[in-house]
Order: sequence, then structure tokens, then C-alpha cells
Amino acid sequence: MTAAQSMSHSSTRVVINTRPTERAYPLSQALKAAHFEVVELPLLKLEPRSLTAHDHQLMQHWLNGKYEVTVVVSPTAAALGIDYWQAQAKPCEHDLSTQLPSQLSAQPQPHSSLVAVGSATAAVLSSHHLTCQMPLTANNEGMIAMPLIDQLSVGSRVLMWRGLGGRRLLVETLRQRGVQVDSVAWYERVWPTDARLQYQQWLKNYLVLNSEAKMIPQEPSIWSQSPIVIISSGAAFEHWQHLLSSPRQGTDIRAVNDCMNESELTTESVAKNQAEIIVQPQLADFVYVVLGERLAKLLAQLQLDYVQVESLDVDEVMKAAGQLAR
Repeated sequence: MTAAQSMSHSSTRVVINTRPTERAYPLSQALKAAHFEVVELPLLKLEPRSLTAHDHQLMQHWLNGKYEVTVVVSPTAAALGIDYWQAQAKPCEHDLSTQLPSQLSAQPQPHSSLVAVGSATAAVLSSHHLTCQMPLTANNEGMIAMPLIDQLSVGSRVLMWRGLGGRRLLVETLRQRGVQVDSVAWYERVWPTDARLQYQQWLKNYLVLNSEAKMIPQEPSIWSQSPIVIISSGAAFEHWQHLLSSPRQGTDIRAVNDCMNESELTTESVAKNQAEIIVQPQLADFVYVVLGERLAKLLAQLQLDYVQVESLDVDEVMKAAGQLAR
């Protein structure tokens, strides 16, 4: 369900899935099956970007076999890269009549060893009959530990298919070894324009449900169970901070309590309505599942409650959510 549709019973533990829409579905389905209330609130939107002249040049080098290894960091990068490759490799019309149907449909193997960061990326490559390798752990550390990556040395050439600004740690590590690393950014991560409205709608609905159990805010926490937020990147966490810090996104408790039946209002609740209490959740009002050491260190510095995962594998994220829900 979307943030605006989230209206389950307040005793159900809420998980806010901030993954981009096209990547959120498998995790959301698994969480729902485990009886979590899932709020899909994408904090990043993936948009294809126009390639620069330099990007086209790098891809021509790739097509000509100039790179020993190609690291594909996401399903989106895989799909866009393959689309480009197929468009470049498409035979001219006058050549089609001389080729068999099997030759037209066959996907040639690249002159570069393909590395997929995770299983979802590998699935996209495999769907095009492309052979790839995967790290044991789907993160930067796991990539660096791969024998194929570990054997790269001074003068080796690697091409990254990624989003704008992604996988900087891996790039920096390889360059320190003297490896030439080039990157083609197939897409960029942008702030979804409707994220604030979705969050405000969910917050109002959720506070209504909580106010039926206790008149907000009677206790230090604004709700009895802290929602679990899944954060998979530094950019997503920056957007989450921005969302919570916006001075215009507080919820008026008078409006929340007005949604309740008037016969249920107590003298105390009416007084609180008159006080025009504004509830604006803070970072510490939530608990987090975060990907990787960098995010974990950041949340530790902010003294937030979190569980760190090493990959976005559904089972691993589910396990972390279960720990926070205890």
C-alpha cells in the first residue's frame, strides 16, 4: 500500500520501505506476508539520464573490448546498459535478410567479464543470456574481496555501469591499486515530488490510530511503537532528514482528534486540542534498518537505534526488521 493508504490497526508494527518504486515490491510483499504493515514511501526516484559525449566514447571502448571487467551495480544500470548495447549492435536493415532467426535473437557475450553486485542485477543480465559473477556479500567490501577484482593490478581497466555518484568507495579502492576505473552513469537519483505529501498523509492517519489508544502526546514518545524505516543509501537518508526537518510538515493534533467521534473526547483531550499542539516526529522517533558500514556509523553518531545489514537481500532485511520489532 502507499503511504496515503496506510490505515491498519495501530498494534501492527509499521515498516516504511523507502526503496525506489521499481525495487520495493519483493521486500514489501515479504514484509506483508510476515504481518508487518508496509508503507511504501520512495525517497529516491531513478531517472534515466542522457549520455554525454564522454559516456558514448567510453561505451565505444567497451564495445571494442578495452575493459577487462565491467561492474554492474544495479538492475536499472543493467537494463539501460543492455538497451544501449543492443541498439549499437543492431544490424543494418540490408543485413537482416542474410541472417537466420536464431542469429537475430542471440545476445553476443561481451569482451569484458561482467560482475553483478546483487542477485536482482544478475537476474537482469541472465534474462539476456549474459554470464556474470557475483560477490558473496552484495556490498563494496564483498566486491573488493572477489578473486576477479582482487587480481586487478596497475594498468587493468574496469568500467562501472552505475547511477550518478554511486559506488564511490569501490572506485576509490581500485584506483589506489593503480587500476583505471571509468564509469557510465545511466541514471540519476532524484527527490520524488510527491514524497512530502505521501508522508504527511500517512502521518495524519497513523496519529489518528494511535490517538485512539492514548491521547497524544501523553508519553515521551509520540507513538507506542516506533515505525521501522529501511534506508539503503546516504542519499535516501539525506532526503529522510529533509522530510522530517521541514517546518511545514508537522501535524496539528486538533485536526487528528477532530477525526475521532466527539463522544469519545475527554476533557483532557479537548484541552489539548485547544492548546494547538503540533506533532513533528524527529529522527529518534523511528528505528532503522540501514545498509552498510558508512550508514551505520552515521546513525551511531546521531545516537539512533538501528540494525545494520550487509545487503538488500530480502531475507537479511526481514531478519533485521524482526530484531527491531521485538
